[in-house]
Amino acid sequence: MGARSCTPGSKPVPNTTELYSKNYLLDALTRTDAEYGTPSEASATLRKLQHSIAQSGVSSLAGDTLATIGWVAGRTGDHTRAAVLYGAAETACRNHGFAMHALALFAVPHYRHVAHTRTVLGDEEFRLHRAAGERMTENQILQYALQNKSACTRSSRTAEPADRDPSLTRRELQVAELIRRGLANPQIAEHLAISLRTVQTHVTNIMNKLDFRSRTQIVVWATQQHSTTRSWR
Repeated sequence: MGARSCTPGSKPVPNTTELYSKNYLLDALTRTDAEYGTPSEASATLRKLQHSIAQSGVSSLAGDTLATIGWVAGRTGDHTRAAVLYGAAETACRNHGFAMHALALFAVPHYRHVAHTRTVLGDEEFRLHRAAGERMTENQILQYALQNKSACTRSSRTAEPADRDPSLTRRELQVAELIRRGLANPQIAEHLAISLRTVQTHVTNIMNKLDFRSRTQIVVWATQQHSTTRSWR
């Protein structure tokens, strides 16, 4: 049997082993371009990696791959996205039973990239965005990592507070922001001087309007929106 399978009139489809090998090599190339190439070179290689990952149908990504995607985000100036990915990378490492610092040749440049993002964002914002990444599920991490820079940029250009999502009220946007910051419902109620029942209603409305099923999804969404403007509060 050959390495590829196909039906008459169709293009050959790479087998799983070939796709995984391609992912591995593109991961290494993306890391190299993020470290030594230009931002545009790193972005171009990353798009190839993202396409290959999507083709291979993997259900989760390794921590070092997520960190590499974070490097590219940082190199292209999207430090909010980088911080989220660094948090997701830490979660992936824990889930797979290894520590980032154990990868000796990888750890030094990685922590340099992390430190740069922390400096750009400031400690508080960095911690908030990294924590959002840490709380993601494997499926949410995968979807977030496979977003490309142009898609993120297009969405950010539509992001005035009042029309970021026309279905959300200004109060719901405030609640989403406080959820992003890690506040529980009683704390949100105290912060906004409203009742706990009202907060619960706002959270339910946000989830229904955005078709979400968990608070984590609100955190991820609010984190993505936060980098476009800080006038929600």
